[in-house]
Amino acid sequence: METPPHAHKAPFIDRNTVISGTLHVGIGDTFDRSKGIAVPAGGVVAIPPGMPHFAWSDEETVVHVHGEGPWISDA
Repeated sequence: METPPHAHKAPFIDRNTVISGTLHVGIGDTFDRSKGIAVPAGGVVAIPPGMPHFAWSDEETVVHVHGEGPWISDA
């Protein structure tokens, strides 16, 4: 699974809780696996509005995406 670079408009804060597997998350306008971090099961990532980000997983991964406000993406 790969999610290309995108950003969300305010007031949406993109919160991701990894339920199982590993989610890799990177910040930036260009998809670059060398700039990502690995978030293991139990980890949480919060990305503020307007921050371009991307994600991927190399294994079966379950993620709960949650946030407040309308889900508006620039993608």
